[in-house]
Amino acid sequence: MSTPNRKLPAGAYESLRGFKGQSAAAIHMIQDKAKGKVALVEAQKLMAANPEWTSLIYKALMAGTGGIVGIDDADEDWLDRVFEGHPSAV
Repeated sequence: MSTPNRKLPAGAYESLRGFKGQSAAAIHMIQDKAKGKVALVEAQKLMAANPEWTSLIYKALMAGTGGIVGIDDADEDWLDRVFEGHPSAV
Protein backbone atom coordinates (compact mmCIF):
# COMPACT_ATOMS: atom_id res chain seq x y z
CA MET A 1 0.00 0.00 0.00
CA SER A 2 1.43 3.36 -0.94
CA THR A 3 1.54 6.18 1.56
CA PRO A 4 -0.68 9.24 0.98
CA ASN A 5 2.06 11.45 -0.47
CA ARG A 6 3.40 8.91 -2.96
CA LYS A 7 3.41 9.86 -6.63
CA LEU A 8 2.97 6.47 -8.29
CA PRO A 9 0.31 3.76 -8.30
CA ALA A 10 0.39 1.17 -5.52
CA GLY A 11 1.57 -1.46 -8.03
CA ALA A 12 4.88 0.35 -8.48
CA TYR A 13 5.66 0.11 -4.77
CA GLU A 14 4.42 -3.49 -4.60
CA SER A 15 6.74 -4.43 -7.44
CA LEU A 16 9.68 -2.75 -5.71
CA ARG A 17 8.82 -4.69 -2.52
CA GLY A 18 8.81 -7.83 -4.65
CA PHE A 19 12.32 -7.11 -5.94
CA LYS A 20 13.55 -6.43 -2.42
CA GLY A 21 11.79 -9.56 -1.15
CA GLN A 22 13.37 -11.66 -3.86
CA SER A 23 16.78 -10.41 -2.83
CA ALA A 24 16.09 -11.19 0.83
CA ALA A 25 14.74 -14.64 -0.09
CA ALA A 26 18.09 -15.59 -1.58
CA ILE A 27 19.74 -14.89 1.77
CA HIS A 28 17.01 -16.79 3.64
CA MET A 29 17.61 -19.84 1.45
CA ILE A 30 21.16 -20.05 2.74
CA GLN A 31 19.89 -20.19 6.31
CA ASP A 32 16.60 -22.08 5.85
CA LYS A 33 15.78 -23.37 2.38
CA ALA A 34 12.07 -23.90 3.07
CA LYS A 35 11.52 -20.39 4.45
CA GLY A 36 13.55 -18.95 1.62
CA LYS A 37 11.38 -20.68 -0.98
CA VAL A 38 8.20 -19.37 0.66
CA ALA A 39 9.64 -15.84 0.71
CA LEU A 40 10.67 -16.17 -2.93
CA VAL A 41 7.18 -17.25 -4.01
CA GLU A 42 5.62 -14.31 -2.16
CA ALA A 43 8.07 -11.84 -3.70
CA GLN A 44 7.47 -13.20 -7.18
CA LYS A 45 3.70 -12.91 -6.70
CA LEU A 46 4.10 -9.18 -6.05
CA MET A 47 6.17 -8.76 -9.18
CA ALA A 48 3.87 -10.94 -11.31
CA ALA A 49 0.85 -8.92 -10.20
CA ASN A 50 2.49 -5.76 -11.54
CA PRO A 51 4.24 -6.75 -14.78
CA GLU A 52 4.49 -3.25 -16.25
CA TRP A 53 6.15 -1.86 -13.13
CA THR A 54 8.32 -4.93 -12.70
CA SER A 55 9.68 -4.44 -16.20
CA LEU A 56 10.20 -0.69 -15.76
CA ILE A 57 11.95 -1.10 -12.41
CA TYR A 58 14.12 -3.94 -13.74
CA LYS A 59 15.28 -1.81 -16.67
CA ALA A 60 16.00 1.17 -14.41
CA LEU A 61 18.00 -0.98 -12.00
CA MET A 62 20.02 -2.59 -14.77
CA ALA A 63 20.80 0.82 -16.27
CA GLY A 64 21.84 2.27 -12.90
CA THR A 65 19.22 4.98 -13.26
CA GLY A 66 19.29 7.54 -10.49
CA GLY A 67 22.69 6.39 -9.27
CA ILE A 68 21.37 3.09 -7.94
CA VAL A 69 23.70 0.14 -8.36
CA GLY A 70 21.65 -2.56 -6.63
CA ILE A 71 18.26 -3.37 -5.21
CA ASP A 72 19.44 -2.70 -1.66
CA ASP A 73 19.91 0.97 -2.59
CA ALA A 74 16.52 1.36 -4.27
CA ASP A 75 13.75 2.70 -2.07
CA GLU A 76 10.39 4.41 -2.54
CA ASP A 77 12.03 7.84 -2.83
CA TRP A 78 14.24 6.51 -5.64
CA LEU A 79 11.16 5.05 -7.31
CA ASP A 80 9.32 8.38 -7.10
CA ARG A 81 12.33 10.28 -8.43
CA VAL A 82 13.06 7.94 -11.34
CA PHE A 83 9.48 7.59 -12.51
CA GLU A 84 8.22 11.09 -11.83
CA GLY A 85 6.18 12.17 -14.82
CA HIS A 86 5.62 8.60 -16.02
CA PRO A 87 2.20 8.27 -17.71
CA SER A 88 1.04 5.96 -14.89
CA ALA A 89 1.99 8.45 -12.18
CA VAL A 90 -0.96 9.60 -10.10
